[in-house]
Amino acid sequence: MEQHVAKNGEPAVILLNDRGMMNRGLQVLKKLKTNAAYAHIPVVMLGEYTTSDYIKEIYKAGANTYIVKPSTVAATKKKIETFFSYWFEVAAT
Repeated sequence: MEQHVAKNGEPAVILLNDRGMMNRGLQVLKKLKTNAAYAHIPVVMLGEYTTSDYIKEIYKAGANTYIVKPSTVAATKKKIETFFSYWFEVAAT
């Protein structure tokens, strides 16, 4: 998978894997979005949780996208590649 870095050397997007205990990823996201060094960088959450209340919290905390993980590693890799293709080739960043 390609690495995408902004001209200033910062990541162009942060992919945050929300695995394990619910809300751990949310806590990390909140820390990123309250840190001036990272707050402006888009964050994509990748997680297993599909409850609408949890996903709303993710967006309220500042995530740009929430991607639900498929059940296999291969399908997860494909979904991430598809997202990055969209993000870096279609969307204005």
